[in-house]
Amino acid sequence: SEPTAPCADCVSGLSSCTCSSSNYHTCDTSQETVIDTLQHIESEVKCQDRCARHEACSWYTWYSEEGFPLPFTCILLESCTKKTQCQGCSSGPDSCEDINIMSLPPQC
Repeated sequence: SEPTAPCADCVSGLSSCTCSSSNYHTCDTSQETVIDTLQHIESEVKCQDRCARHEACSWYTWYSEEGFPLPFTCILLESCTKKTQCQGCSSGPDSCEDINIMSLPPQC
């Protein structure tokens, strides 16, 4: 549908378009350049949105309620070249528009 009012600070996209990898093949946040760490982020979609809004962010890792050791935490990353396993976390690109030029998790 068409927007009802102009939006100067908006990010649009499919709400389920995270194309993330969970628990395995997630970004190794100890091996990548961390741009920011955001706490109290209740959903992966909100984490991806924060990444999309940050100029330097191309990947994120989000820790769910079960995420260890950082529940409800969103980590913004410059890249995702090193993979690891983590409990209750997911990693994905900032946008699904650029998936052809990014190194994506195997299921994408």
